[in-house]
Amino acid sequence: MCRSRTAAATAVVLVLASATLQGCTGTPRTTANFCARLSTMLPEIGTVPATPMEVDEMVARYDLLLEVAPLEVEDDLRSVADVFRAASTMDPADAGSVQRVVDLAYLSELSAADAAEWVSASCGVDLATGLSVAGG
Repeated sequence: MCRSRTAAATAVVLVLASATLQGCTGTPRTTANFCARLSTMLPEIGTVPATPMEVDEMVARYDLLLEVAPLEVEDDLRSVADVFRAASTMDPADAGSVQRVVDLAYLSELSAADAAEWVSASCGVDLATGLSVAGG
């Protein structure tokens, strides 16, 4: 009797653990899922934010993309997102704060170019404009 209760308890624990782990996995990080999510952000992903609210919206877009970004492009996209994130906390009246964002933008230039190239080739979207491009 004790052995059957232990087996039943073990089965319940395994089922609960499995359900918990499956709930944490989210959407798989595939090119198809990334491109599908990106398509819901067009053409806004290609706009240049002009207000603090627009910068925050861009940060939110990149955070959503990072949730499904394939590993091959994740670091490059994170670098781009980090520039927007830094801009969202920048104090325009503080020259040092502005310079930190400028420096970060320069440092992330290669990552931004690599991300744009990958997105263009994989999804057929120009990140700079948010428009479809041939060949994707």
